Amino acid sequence: MKAGKVSEAVLKRSVIKTVNKQEGVVSKAAVGSDAGLFALKENTGVMAASCTTLSGAEEGLAAVAVKRACNSLAASGATTDAVTVQLMLPETAEETVLKDLMKEVVSACEESEVVLANGHTQVSAFVTEPVISVTSMGSTSAVMTLEENVYGSDLVMTKSAGLAGAALLAQYYRENLHERYTYSFIDKAVARDAEVSVLPEIKVLQELGIRHMHDVAEGGVFGAVWELCGRLRGGVELDL
Repeated sequence: MKAGKVSEAVLKRSVIKTVNKQEGVVSKAAVGSDAGLFALKENTGVMAASCTTLSGAEEGLAAVAVKRACNSLAASGATTDAVTVQLMLPETAEETVLKDLMKEVVSACEESEVVLANGHTQVSAFVTEPVISVTSMGSTSAVMTLEENVYGSDLVMTKSAGLAGAALLAQYYRENLHERYTYSFIDKAVARDAEVSVLPEIKVLQELGIRHMHDVAEGGVFGAVWELCGRLRGGVELDL
């Protein structure tokens, strides 16, 4: 298979079809679904969980992973209470790499106001760069139902595409970019990593009664629109 996010056909055939055989899941796994929702015993509430995995040695990548995991959970209508972090490091990694990654994780958790509840760290001969996997956990009282009538609704995108990627690249290739751009211009791109979290927007949207959201993390804007339409079983007209 190709590197990166698996195709929709593979996802449906080998992942979703298998996962949806389970019982107790409130919201079935589907293309465009940002988190898994399942009922707690005796109907005491609905638990939510989402996972994000990134790989690379770029500074700031671990923080992006934490924020993405929290974004995915929030897009499902849930509130993130805690995260767990799993780190897989190559044998060539120094201990300072681990320490720097953990500093990023803790800082991102504090910024997102979530607890780092648990984690696992391992060194493996089978990886060539750090692999960061973050699982966000929380709960929700309002489960989104796909049967709701969404026809005639407006589709709105907040912020800009490529914020996290631009910030990481600007930071990682700062000196290379300086051959064409000023440091002040490059630093503006680096500083946009603070905008990766969509928790403030989602809080406002929830107060306005918006129920259907989707996190544009991978696959681009059009990919996200495609997934959202598939989940809601409808079409959309886009004004570029």
